[in-house]
Amino acid sequence: MDCTVIVAGSAAQLGVHVVPIQGPRAPSFLLQPPTRLEFSNSSGGRLDCSASGTPTPVVSWVSGDGSPVVDLGSVRRLLPNGTLLLLPFAAAAYRQDVHAATYRCLASNSVGTITSREVHVRAGKLQPKLREYRSYTYRASLPSRGGASSWREGCEPARIRYAGRSDIVQLGKDICVFIYAK
Repeated sequence: MDCTVIVAGSAAQLGVHVVPIQGPRAPSFLLQPPTRLEFSNSSGGRLDCSASGTPTPVVSWVSGDGSPVVDLGSVRRLLPNGTLLLLPFAAAAYRQDVHAATYRCLASNSVGTITSREVHVRAGKLQPKLREYRSYTYRASLPSRGGASSWREGCEPARIRYAGRSDIVQLGKDICVFIYAK
């Protein structure tokens, strides 16, 4: 039985609240992973991915060859919110298929599936970047002995470890100060 209702006036005039009925909607990304992820084996890394749609999409991951990414316990975890965790690992636990790989995020529902851009992952023991520096040596004499303190340019950088904008290293009686250029 069909029914037709004819109403004179607008919904606002009649005090009627119109709610649009939403049907199924294809997934769309709210958050896509970056194109590159580099991390050290001691820190681990994470790739976030989320999507919206009706019904709510299921987020999953595939490797570069299209095979599904699975949870690998102490190496790689898939979280229910769509995040792919690459856990910290010992150097002996390095796996090329996990730590030097390409991943893509997928979001699927009954309407369809979308695929994110590729993420190139590289893990390992990261070395600090070398930076240009100017060094100064501070030689201190004890004031009680009548000595004077002095600065002179040039200190051997052999025992330097990068620690930010500057480093202070004691080499014997000398205190070396390294100030890095931008």
